[in-house]
Amino acid sequence: MINNQLLDERTELHLTSNELYIYSLLSMSRNWRDKILITPSTIHDMGHIKLASSKKRGVQAIKDTLISLRDKKVIRFTNADGELTDDFKANDTL
Repeated sequence: MINNQLLDERTELHLTSNELYIYSLLSMSRNWRDKILITPSTIHDMGHIKLASSKKRGVQAIKDTLISLRDKKVIRFTNADGELTDDFKANDTL
């Protein structure tokens, strides 16, 4: 289920189509502890829609979208040690 605020264009949480797509993929990856362990490359591999012409550009588009979702406070990132992080690479587990 997706919160109505994420779809309502009048709210600051409104998601673009790319953000909504990535958010949906993340939601489907949630485990029983309500956590998601994933890398930007894995998101690219599991997606059915190409966000760019090459994998490198696609992964960069996913990273940019993840950062946008973080800036909107829809998601947050932690590294493997459980610490909040803003710096990550394509194969870093978040």
